[in-house]
Parts: sequence; C-alpha cells; structure tokens
Amino acid sequence: MNPELLLISPDPILCRTVRRIADELCTSCETFPSTTEARTWAFTPGRAPRAILLDGPARELTALRRWSEQGAAARIFWLVDGGPATGWAGEAMTRVPRPENEAAVGPFLAWVLGDLLGWDCAEHAGTGLDALVGRSVAFRGVVDAVLGTATGEGPVLLTGEAGAGKKLFASVIRTEGPRAGNSFLALPCAGMPSEMLERVLGGVRAPSSSPGGDAYPRADGGILYLQDVTALGTRGQAALLAFLDARELARAQGLMGNVADVRVVAGSRAPLADAVARGRFRPDLAERLSATAIRIPSLRERPSDILLLAEHFLTDFARHAGTGAPHLADAAKTLLTAYAWPGNVRELIGVLQVALQRAAGGREIGAAQLPAWISAPRAEASHTSLSSTSSDGLTRVTTTGSGPTVRYADGQFVIELPEEGVAFLELERAILRAALDRTRGNVVRAAKLLRLGRGSLRYRLEKHGIMQPKRRRSARRRPMKETAGPLQRAS
Repeated sequence: MNPELLLISPDPILCRTVRRIADELCTSCETFPSTTEARTWAFTPGRAPRAILLDGPARELTALRRWSEQGAAARIFWLVDGGPATGWAGEAMTRVPRPENEAAVGPFLAWVLGDLLGWDCAEHAGTGLDALVGRSVAFRGVVDAVLGTATGEGPVLLTGEAGAGKKLFASVIRTEGPRAGNSFLALPCAGMPSEMLERVLGGVRAPSSSPGGDAYPRADGGILYLQDVTALGTRGQAALLAFLDARELARAQGLMGNVADVRVVAGSRAPLADAVARGRFRPDLAERLSATAIRIPSLRERPSDILLLAEHFLTDFARHAGTGAPHLADAAKTLLTAYAWPGNVRELIGVLQVALQRAAGGREIGAAQLPAWISAPRAEASHTSLSSTSSDGLTRVTTTGSGPTVRYADGQFVIELPEEGVAFLELERAILRAALDRTRGNVVRAAKLLRLGRGSLRYRLEKHGIMQPKRRRSARRRPMKETAGPLQRAS
C-alpha cells in the first residue's frame, strides 16, 4: 500500500516525531533523509504518496517536480523556517512553515490532510458557491461582499489566515461572475520566476526548457489567483503593476485585443500595508490591489459555524464513501467548539478525517475519536475546563486565556460571555443593524430573518433610534350636536 505522506528530512528527530504522530492519526507515513534515497524506493510512476513533505534545500524541488510530471501527481509541501523562497515547483507546491516543536506537528499534519481533502470537497460540491458553508454574521457578510465584486473586472485582494478559504472564495468570483466556465489558474508566488508571471499575464505558454516548464495553460479569459502575493519578487511586482495599468488603459480605450483578458485575484495572509511598511512590497501596487479588499474571517472568529461545517464535511465524506454519516456526540461537539483552530477550516477537515478513521464505521464520533491536541490544547493556547450540559440543553465551556470566558453552545449558536459581561443593548443594536443591512433596509424581510413580528421589530428599531417613530394621526374633532337639555325644553 502506498503511504499517504512521505517526509524527506535530514532531521532524525523530526522524522521520528512525524512517524509517531502520523500513526496516531491513522495515516501511513514514510521518511527518508534525502530525495536521492527516497527515489530508490518510492519515486516510480504509479507508486506515489498523496503528499510529499520536503524539509530540505530548494534545489531538490526540481527533482520532485520532475517525478510528479512522470505520473506521480503528489502534492508537495515545502517546509521552510522563514525568509525569502529561492525555489519553485509550480502549482503542486505549497510553501509552509516548519513545525516549531513536537506539539505543533499534530496540528500541522491535520492541516496537510485537510489541504488534500478541502479543495476536493469544494469541487465535488458542484460550484464554489455551493461549497460555502456558514451562517454567522461575519461569514455571510464576506459572502455578500464576494458576490458583489464577482461581476466586476478590477483586481481583488483577499486577505486572511492560512486555511481560511481564500482560494475557495477566489473560485466563487469566477463561478458567480461573467467568467464562469473559463479557466481558473492558481499560482504560488513564493519563489516563482518573474518570467513565468510575465508569460502567464501575456497569455503565452512557457517553453519546457524554462523554469516552470509547460505546466500552465493560457490564463486568457479566466481568473488568475496569486497565492501569497507579498512573496513576489521585485521584477514580478513590476510585471504585475505594468499589466494592471495596461489592462485599465486598454479597457478605457476599447483596445482589449492588445492585452490578455485576465482578471487578477490576489491572496495575502496579512494586509499589504504591513509588507509595504517593511519595504517588501511596492506601495503603488498595494494601492491598486487594495482598492477592492475583502478579509476572510478565521474559523475562531465565527465559532457558530464550527459544528455546521463539521456536519457538512462528515456528510460529504460519507456520501463519497457510500456510507451513512456518523453524528457527533455532545462531548465531541464541546471539544470542537472550544478549540481555537489555528489551522482554520483545513485543520478541521483533517481532524474529521482522522476521527472517521478512528471510528471505523461507527455511527458516532465521540471525544475518544478526536486527536489528542483537540481534547488537551497546547500550553501556549487557552486552557479549557469543561462542565456538564445545563438543564436547558446548552453546553457550557469555560476558557481561561487572556481572560475567563464562558461559551454556551447548543449546536446552532455559540454565545461567549466574558467575565466582565457584555453590553446587551449594544449587542441587540448590532444584530438589528446587521439584519437591516442583510435585507437592504427591508423591515418585513428583516423581521422574518430575526423570527420576529413586524410590530416587535419596529418597536426595537424605534427604541434604539435606528428608525424614527411612526407618526400617529391625531383624531379629527367632530363638532358636537346641539341638543336641548331638560331646562331648555321646559322653558
């Protein structure tokens, strides 16, 4: 049986740690000290792992890519300690930070497994929009922003942590815009030769003798997604800026035939202003890309979506396996909700895949099926203490980190109550404003969205000053009829 992971590293401690934790995650793994030794066993067509973890120099990336072109088709994860990248292996390569210690290896492997499965889940869903799962206010706001920009033609900047879903949102810009059905080309900017970017933006295929080979089709007519755009070199940034200027001028003059018809979507883990301040990115290019900037929230910023995503992925895994989807036990829901998810959605996917393998076809996933670091967070993370389910069905989780916080989860909503409390009226006002913004000021639709009566919603809107009180008509005075009293009649 082919291994799922193959680690190439001269560090024996890292190799032993990865093998041990991979075994705990029910994931087969082989390790080799160098690419040369690995090639003697595994580097043959038809015998390939799903992913290769390279902890070595950039020059070995070329050999790995050549092997991938021979039919191995494995994802390559290049482990680096930081600093600029000096090698590039095309679309199949992802530049990732090297695990700092033994405690970080488990979440890292789960992130890798989630990366292997996450994009497949999006493709199996039919369209990018169908793969967007979430109902939190933060998430739905991002969906609305992405859909609003899908019909445009200017560059778009997507910022957010690794694993938050920037590439998935970039695909939605294609599927929900006028370029639906055209190509979607994702290029990792880390170490990418500048001439490759120039050829892609010019719509010219690279000759096989040049860096990158003939791996990329024409991007003309589709979406070009640049992963980690801040990793572009000086020449690459100049080429991208020149292309954006030429494209804008050509559109204004109606001469698009002279410029490749490519819409650029850039991804970055941090705002471009940070890279500009460090002198690593051109201010003029940052200004052009940031004209339409959308921040993708991390998973811990939308905790009410954690269990919803978990159920979605479990159902998706079961559908493709032809089996019934197991349900999450209350203890598992509590742990998943309390965890901070530094690897975001990719780590969640990897954790669920491990839990499914440990469940071995069972109908329930409990706390015992989850990896150890989920139930026992690392020392540098928030310490979590759990309590029993309350009488009203809410799961109570107390976390102590920067400050004691009590989180209540019922499988649908997650409510966090810090020790100092919350301003309820301000929270209610924010919810009302979000509902009106979602429905574009339609009070009737906002009332349905909040499960309130129209009169009840109007009362709350008037109470918070969001809506002016409705003017009530004063009753028109009618002239009183003159009737004769008894004295008048008597006279």
